[in-house]
Amino acid sequence: MKRPFALIGITYLSVQAALFYLESDLAAAILTAVCFIGTIVSLFILKNRNLRHTVLGFCLTAAFASTIFSGYNIFVKQPIVDKYSEREIYVTATVLEQPTVQYDTYRYLIETDSINGKIEKLKICLSTINELNVEEFDRISCVLPLKECTKSQMIADGAFLQASVNKNFAYIVKKTDDKPLYYQAVKIRENFADSFEQNMSQDCASLCRAVLLGEKTALSQEIQNDFTRCGVSFLIVVSGMHLAIISSFVFLCIKKIIKNRVLRSMIMLMCAFSFMAVTGFAPSVVRAGVMLAVVYSGKMFMRKGDSLNSLGIAALILTVPNPTAVADVGMLLSFTATLGIILWARKISVYIMGKFAKLKRLKKPVEFTVNLFAVSVSATVWTMPISVLMFGKVSVFSILLSVILSPAVSVLVACALLAVILYGFGIVSIIAYPLTFVCEQLSKYVIFIVGTFSDIPFSSVNARKPYFYIWLALIAVMVIVGYFVKNKANYAVKSAVISLCVLALGFAVYSVIDVNTTVINIYATGENTVTVKRGKNCSVVSCGGEATNVYYAVSDIMEDTTLLDFLIVPSDSDGSLLYADIFQTKFDESDVLIYDSKGENEDNGNVKYFTVNKSFTLNLNSETKDEAVSTESGVYQYISTESTAVLLLDGNCKAEDILEKHRKADYIITDKDGDNLQDICGKRIITNTDDANAKDCEDMIFVRDKNLQIVID
Repeated sequence: MKRPFALIGITYLSVQAALFYLESDLAAAILTAVCFIGTIVSLFILKNRNLRHTVLGFCLTAAFASTIFSGYNIFVKQPIVDKYSEREIYVTATVLEQPTVQYDTYRYLIETDSINGKIEKLKICLSTINELNVEEFDRISCVLPLKECTKSQMIADGAFLQASVNKNFAYIVKKTDDKPLYYQAVKIRENFADSFEQNMSQDCASLCRAVLLGEKTALSQEIQNDFTRCGVSFLIVVSGMHLAIISSFVFLCIKKIIKNRVLRSMIMLMCAFSFMAVTGFAPSVVRAGVMLAVVYSGKMFMRKGDSLNSLGIAALILTVPNPTAVADVGMLLSFTATLGIILWARKISVYIMGKFAKLKRLKKPVEFTVNLFAVSVSATVWTMPISVLMFGKVSVFSILLSVILSPAVSVLVACALLAVILYGFGIVSIIAYPLTFVCEQLSKYVIFIVGTFSDIPFSSVNARKPYFYIWLALIAVMVIVGYFVKNKANYAVKSAVISLCVLALGFAVYSVIDVNTTVINIYATGENTVTVKRGKNCSVVSCGGEATNVYYAVSDIMEDTTLLDFLIVPSDSDGSLLYADIFQTKFDESDVLIYDSKGENEDNGNVKYFTVNKSFTLNLNSETKDEAVSTESGVYQYISTESTAVLLLDGNCKAEDILEKHRKADYIITDKDGDNLQDICGKRIITNTDDANAKDCEDMIFVRDKNLQIVID
């Protein structure tokens, strides 16, 4: 076995990620069977020593990873969820970091010091509408209504419970001077951020904060959406690329000053660790930092490093102490992108440069461009399966924009780092102003390019289609077969042509089918949120809950169209008001209907408010009708075609308030415990709780953390 750490680390990470996201006992059983069979084969059948060791190493690592993951869930995570979920508790807790901001919601990670007066350590994700008057490591005392955490990033940080509070949230803050050493890194990050804010325009300062400090949420939501739509979000998420830029910059500065190999390596390691601390030890940065540490540690002892082994070591360091680290999608994207670059980038670059063997004058610029292209292709292809599975989107221009923007971002990171350092040296800081000007212009350039491409129709494609998964499976088979083909270059070209033809055929066939079917997508966002689409007609509805959940569903279809017929928000909360303007501005010629039980809000343009005992009939087309009805107890909707009826039911809505003609449906979709369903007839219930009960129900589907799609002919 040539690369033991690569095999063990990557296998360990892959198995834990598969178990976390599949959440299936069947998947665990299949994995166990594969490990058992593989072990038998390696011990008694395989004759090749290296192959036998590889298969055995994979099987044993996979079995160990599965055991650790299952044990962690059973003995660590689940007891916490069972004990505190759906409870209200009084806590004294420490704020671990400044909040992330998304859609005007502030999300804090806190760790309890005591619960109901008893000492107990527990991490909680606290979501608030208003920003709290706290700093890192301040202590707060408050009452929190707890639920099981569904935020993947917070789960990755070890928070298995979450609490959402309104604007009237009451809390007591206790400032503390007893700050840990890590607090100094936090203050450095804040000082860097202040330097950008004071010397640059808001958007440019926010971009510099994002690429250098990892503060992605400093960017406006519109700019974040533009980067996501174009498939270049990795540029504004601090990752290994940014650490590589900074480490290369530092190395260039010190290599002629410091000749001692050991001292130089130690300085590089200190710089890498400092950068990790300033960026809050983001998993993607830690991964790169560990790899860099392995490389420079090897140089200290005159040993050549191995990229794959370094990647495997990084995977083990991140996942062994914390099995839920795989919940961080950014970490998975970072690992797969790095793996793709290690395996493919050089081969692609060498093959293309072979076509320019006779080129002499422009060889270096061409080689630079080819290397950028090779890295972009490798990273994009290897991360595509994760992007499709997690986000359901594929950007058309991601490779092109990576080549265009990567040089600019590289210069931006180096200039931004040097500028913020110089700002701290009094009179010398005057040198920083030209660098700030460069940062300003580069930031404007990057934002302009991303915004321009984002506005192009179909800049991103919805990949949540059956044909797209078939296409991905075909690509995987072709890649595996390619390793056994002698003429790899010819095979790669033919495979690319075949895969594109299959993709185009799938798109054409599904476009015809999609026009003639009604599709209901159910989003498990804590409270079920639903989109209804038939052909080009689309309506977005919700079964209750916060308007933020509706926004997630809306964001999903924004990539496909800006033509939204109707948007209905049957929640009665502050969130409805927060998102009203967003809903209105994102879509053309749409009517936004928001439930307001008290009648305190006035219509504003296309945004209209409806109160108790109001009803609307919305004709998506001649085949699909959506009836929205507000009652004394809640809001429900009845969607019907010629053959199928679907009842979307707010959990607060009582059965007796539902019109008689609407009490029979093929599907009932609700967001509560189902007590309101006993007098309603439905063939199938879809809910996010497992104790629903309805009259004459033939089947029940429990949806909480997974999305679901219903196709109606």
